[in-house]
Amino acid sequence: MKPVLHGLVLAGGRSRRMGTDKAAIRFGQRTLLSRAVAQLRSAVGHVYVSCRAEQDGSDSRAPYAVIADPV
Repeated sequence: MKPVLHGLVLAGGRSRRMGTDKAAIRFGQRTLLSRAVAQLRSAVGHVYVSCRAEQDGSDSRAPYAVIADPV
């Protein structure tokens, strides 16, 4: 059986310098987060998105399997 490789997009920054959630910034027709997930999906079996616990459930992260980082 071939092992399945999983991917993780780190999308839990506080965006202090940017002033807005970078995951939700639109580039063309898609958000930066959706572009990162799509790129990674082309290379792995399943993609997870890591974020701060208070970001879990945000509009930009809702479509993805989220792993909340408690730290």
